[in-house]
Amino acid sequence: MGFFVPAIETKYKEDKVAFHYRMACLMSLSSVMHALKKDQIVEKIVPVFETAAKDPVPNVRFALARILKEQKHLIPQEVWSVKIEPHLK
Repeated sequence: MGFFVPAIETKYKEDKVAFHYRMACLMSLSSVMHALKKDQIVEKIVPVFETAAKDPVPNVRFALARILKEQKHLIPQEVWSVKIEPHLK
């Protein structure tokens, strides 16, 4: 949480990052979610997922949907319904 997640978060939000790099960032965050506390997920991971939900590249949004399907149980329901679910419709 101290180095890896912030580095991925920063890299994801850089301008002109190739879509496959953004997909790799999402998959990396997905891999470490099980080791984080729920408040850490809400604070660091969910904002990246919100950004990814608005990505212009369909493959990135599809990768996010697959990750959310697998990791939904790790995201608190109140956060899911307010921050994630509206982007999926």
